[in-house]
Amino acid sequence: MKQVAGHKMRALVVDDSELVSEAMQMILQSEGFKVVAASNGQQALRLMKLVIPDIVITDVVMPDMDGLEFIRLLRGFSPDMPILAISGMGPEGGKLYLKQAEKLGADLTLSKPVNRERFLNAVNSLLGMRYRMAG
Repeated sequence: MKQVAGHKMRALVVDDSELVSEAMQMILQSEGFKVVAASNGQQALRLMKLVIPDIVITDVVMPDMDGLEFIRLLRGFSPDMPILAISGMGPEGGKLYLKQAEKLGADLTLSKPVNRERFLNAVNSLLGMRYRMAG
């Protein structure tokens, strides 16, 4: 079970693709994370009032509120939250969107499709940075 000082790690997954969201949730749950999911940035912001995650994993291209706006707003009230942005849409297979996500505050980015190993390495890297800085 993924824990830090007895605390079960919580992840917020934000993706409008049910298939992608479920795959990320299954990977995280298999590693011991407690996972909550949203299908767009607006839903994710509402969830963050109920559950404070240890990490946020967000798609960039979504309806209602895209990942870029979500990252910008999230950074406004949670400057230290680890954010992993993921995209496979748009110019250059999402690379331009991912560069924009980094400028807005995403700590790491991955292009879709994402394999399990790269995904978990990114999540663990972000969480490791967070808890090294806090410790």
